[in-house]
Parts: sequence; C-alpha cells; structure tokens
Amino acid sequence: MSIIPIEVAMQHVYADEADQSQVERKLASAIETAEQFIGRRIYSTVEELNAARVAAAAQLSSVVQITSVPVPTPEGEMLQLIEESNQAAKYELTMQIRGIVVNPALEIGILLILGDLYANRENTTDKAANELPMGAKHHLQPYRVMGV
Repeated sequence: MSIIPIEVAMQHVYADEADQSQVERKLASAIETAEQFIGRRIYSTVEELNAARVAAAAQLSSVVQITSVPVPTPEGEMLQLIEESNQAAKYELTMQIRGIVVNPALEIGILLILGDLYANRENTTDKAANELPMGAKHHLQPYRVMGV
C-alpha cells in the first residue's frame, strides 16, 4: 500500500483513469526519490514504522564486516563487491531505522515531485535530471538526515 492514496495522486496531476498505471509508477518513483533525498523511509503509520525498525535492527547485526584487500585479483575484486553490497544493505537498514511517518509536508513534497514527473514525461527541460523541484526541496529539507 502506498503512503499516498492513488486517488489523491490522480487528483493532484489531473490525470484520467486511463493514466492510472502511469501515475502509480511515477508515484512510486516520487516516493523513492523523496526517501533517498531525506535519507529515511517513509511509513503510513507509527505501527508500520515500529515494525520496520524492529526488523531492520534485527537484520543489521547480520550484515558482515569485510575488509577489502587492495589486490587486483579475482578474490580482491570479490571482496570489494561484497563490501559494497554490505554498505548498500547497511544504508537501506539505516534508512528504515531512521524512518518517519508521513505528514502533510512530506506528502506535499512527494506530490510536487510526482507533478514534475507527470508534467515532464519526456526529458525536455533545462534543469538537471537529478534536481528536485524547488517546492519539493522546501517541504522535504527539514526531514533530511545530513551526513555522518
């Protein structure tokens, strides 16, 4: 289940029923973009957040620490790949532990990203592809976890 009902998303972008599957895909992308920007997973309820935190904390201890060897051998490359994989897993689990319950500011930020994705379905704008809409940044920035 999405943290933003599809009906709200459809109304936000003034989409027809025929475009629902496209709006669903873009909504999922907008949510992921917002989560990556703030460094946290966004949940619908406190119960979902708490369950995700418990599950992530349990999994965090199973992520293996590996020290890569800077040797250009197949074994060294494998160790580096495993280490990179572990770092990605740790980042994901950390995002879950730092999670947040959706609130009006997060919802508006996500809907602004969705609106931008829907309006600019083809890459014909002058702005950078990795740049969030200004209003979305304004709504998401207070919830962003900054560097460690």
